[in-house]
Amino acid sequence: MMPEHLRRLLDVYLRVIRERYAADVSLLLVYGSAVNGTADERSDLDVLCIPKTPRGWELAQTFLLDGVGQDMWCADWTVLERMADFDDTRLSILLDSQTAYIGADEDLARLNTLRARARAMLAGAPLYDKTAAHLERAEACYGRLCIRFDWTTAGELLSEAADAWCILHRTYLRFGIKRLPPKLASLTDGDFMRNAASLLSDLRAMLPKPSHKPTPGLYEELASTWNKLRRACGQGDTPCALLAASGLQNETGVDLLSAFNPRDLSKLRAAADSTEAAYLDTLNANNIPVRRYTSLEKLEQFYNKEGNNHV
Repeated sequence: MMPEHLRRLLDVYLRVIRERYAADVSLLLVYGSAVNGTADERSDLDVLCIPKTPRGWELAQTFLLDGVGQDMWCADWTVLERMADFDDTRLSILLDSQTAYIGADEDLARLNTLRARARAMLAGAPLYDKTAAHLERAEACYGRLCIRFDWTTAGELLSEAADAWCILHRTYLRFGIKRLPPKLASLTDGDFMRNAASLLSDLRAMLPKPSHKPTPGLYEELASTWNKLRRACGQGDTPCALLAASGLQNETGVDLLSAFNPRDLSKLRAAADSTEAAYLDTLNANNIPVRRYTSLEKLEQFYNKEGNNHV
C-alpha cells in the first residue's frame, strides 16, 4: 500500500493535471517503491509524465518536500520505446508501473503495445548483441580499475554488469538497485576486483564466440598483414608481430597467438604460413575465389571492362 505522504503528493499531481493540463498529458505513470511495496517515510514518489503538447513539459519539476527530494520526470514516448527494445534497461518503469492518469484511449493503447513488445523480448531469443555492448563497457571499467582503483568506476562497472546480466537472462531489476541478484550483490563482498573478474568472466563465457564466416575480399585485404607478420618475425620485431597476429586473429578467427612467444618468434612465423594456407583452403571450400592480377595491365583491363569479375 502506498504510504500516505506519497499518496497526498500524487493527489496534488493529479489535481494539477486534471484542472490545468488535461489536454497536455498523455500518461502519468507511478513506479518504484510507491508501487512495489518497499517505500518508507523517507521515500520519494517516482513518476513519469509523458507530455502530449509543449505546454505539458511545464510539469517537469525537481524540489524538496519535507526534506525529501522529489522529481516530476517528463519524457517523450522515446524513453518507453527504448525500454521496450531493451535499449534502456529500466523495464520496471514500463512493465510494473501504475497508470495514474491516461489522456486518451489511444495513449493507453500505445502503452500496452510497448508493454507487449517488451514482454515478447523477454520471452524471445537471447539478446547477445545488447548483452555484449554492456559487458564490453563493464570490461573497460575493469581495465581502468586495474590502472587505478576508484569507487566511481567500480560503481559504473556494477551498473553495466547488472545490465548485461539482466539482458542475458532476459529479466530486469523489478526493485531497482535495492534488490540486486545475489551474483551482483556479492560483488562488493570482500575483494572487489577478484569478484568482478569472476563475474565478467562468467558473463563472457555465456556469450557465443564471434563468427568468422569467410567473406569475399577479406583475404585480399589481409594478405599484406600476413606478409607483415612474417617480416616482423624474421626481423625480431616483437611489437609489430604481436599487433599483426592479433589483428589477423580478430578478423579471421585463426589461432596465431597460441604460438606467440616474445623471446622466440619462430613458432609464430611457422603459424603465419600454416594459418594462411588453412584460410585459403576455407575460402576454396566455400567457393570464394581470390581475386589476383599478374600485372597492372590486367588490373586496368578489369576496370575498363564492366562485368569482368576476375582475371
